[in-house]
Amino acid sequence: MYITKYNPSLVNVFDNLFENYLSESQVSKVNKFLPHVDIVEAEKEFEIHAAIPGINKEDFKIEIDKKILTLSGERKFVNEESSKNFKSIETNYGKFSRSFTLPENIDSEKIEASYENGILKISIPKSEIIETKKVVSIK
Repeated sequence: MYITKYNPSLVNVFDNLFENYLSESQVSKVNKFLPHVDIVEAEKEFEIHAAIPGINKEDFKIEIDKKILTLSGERKFVNEESSKNFKSIETNYGKFSRSFTLPENIDSEKIEASYENGILKISIPKSEIIETKKVVSIK
């Protein structure tokens, strides 16, 4: 089984609709931040690596509800010097949320997370699945 990106269809339909019909200048005004995520499967665990630079680990949360893992938080724009006049800002800021459907063969009690150098690593151990093979004779 695999970890899959949770994808509520209506949200994506509206996102794609707006992205396809707004001009580039209008899209740049929309405050949207969506961390890039890599999903890795090893023999004994899954790993989710999320690129979330410029945020404190206290500013995001990780929750699991009914086999849906949700990573959410906010990257805030801080202009500490009011004398600075930004001419261009390419870094995205704002609230974000990413959700993933977890497979059945995970041990949700042993999930761990670490945050270093702007990368959040979530380790999701696989649980032991004892497969019982039944011999079936068909006449």
